[in-house]
Amino acid sequence: MPASIIIRTKNGIANSDDTLAPLYKPRYVSEDTREIPSNFQSWDRGSIISYICNGLFSLSKLICCGTRRRVLMTMLIGVLVCVFNISIIDSIYSKFGGESSYSMASRQSYHFFQNIPQHRWQLLQKRTQKIRSKQMKHTKNYRDANKFYQHNFPQEFTCPHEERIGGTKSQGSMWLCNPRSILDVGKMRSKNNGNSCTAYTSLANINDFQFEKDLLEKLPGCEVHVFSPVVAHDIPPDGVIFHQWGFKSSSDALNTDPNYKTLYDTIKSLKHELYTIDILALDCQGCEHDLVHDLIAGDQYKDAPVFMQILVQIHGVDSNFFHTLQNHGYVSFHKSNSAESSSDYDYGFLKLSPDFFVNT
Repeated sequence: MPASIIIRTKNGIANSDDTLAPLYKPRYVSEDTREIPSNFQSWDRGSIISYICNGLFSLSKLICCGTRRRVLMTMLIGVLVCVFNISIIDSIYSKFGGESSYSMASRQSYHFFQNIPQHRWQLLQKRTQKIRSKQMKHTKNYRDANKFYQHNFPQEFTCPHEERIGGTKSQGSMWLCNPRSILDVGKMRSKNNGNSCTAYTSLANINDFQFEKDLLEKLPGCEVHVFSPVVAHDIPPDGVIFHQWGFKSSSDALNTDPNYKTLYDTIKSLKHELYTIDILALDCQGCEHDLVHDLIAGDQYKDAPVFMQILVQIHGVDSNFFHTLQNHGYVSFHKSNSAESSSDYDYGFLKLSPDFFVNT
């Protein structure tokens, strides 16, 4: 049975189901309506192991007669199974056990992760909560950015398929989580009156569009918008839309330069208020702090789009930047020291649903 789709469009607003993206945001959800056979619905990993052991015990009747010997034989065979093919239990559990096998990861990631079984997803959940709890209790204040990031805000979440995008190892590259999933959810949205894969980039080095070229190579058909006040030397490749203005903070009232716009003014001018933006890539020499706060913490931006992944190079020390992202449902899936400066760090953030952060 195909999955049913709920989406917010210009003609209406989807219901306020907690599995959707936050209220006032464009959102989609794919509910898995496939039914599990009734004899498997209540299975958990313990039931599966018990079932296998009972089967092995019955099988041992063919080998030896005494009950004690049969128990020993069953234990021996069980150990061999665990040592040489422990994934059998995981595969059975993934197929028949838990919360409809993969539905917890799918639901809590807005259907970005479709193939992570529940028990592994819960390990990721507990790890994220543990790291975040420790960070809140033991934040170390350093004025030096390099020391600050060495001791604070580590990577919280492990992305199963993380790929470097753009540039070289020494300049102009960032890390993206699950490119294939970005295409899949984009196709899902476009089939249901939403936007397809969409990305915003505003990077320091745009002359050769290397980042955008690599992004399109990984995400063919994605609509990529590039923002820079600097005139590009090269012609943008197919699929890249160049806008000759940079981003500024909404609090920067003194900046009247027409070559700069707030991110929200940019969204309005492109008529993207109801969009889901799959990627926001920023390297704007410090403006990232105010831009992120403007969009995800300001009440006046209730009709701003959801940004599913935020890839950013952090300049300077600002704990509030991380707290703002954490308070609005983002986890860090990547952290690395920038090759350009020891005081700059590259981060990748991913949007997850509020119930991912509920203690388990």
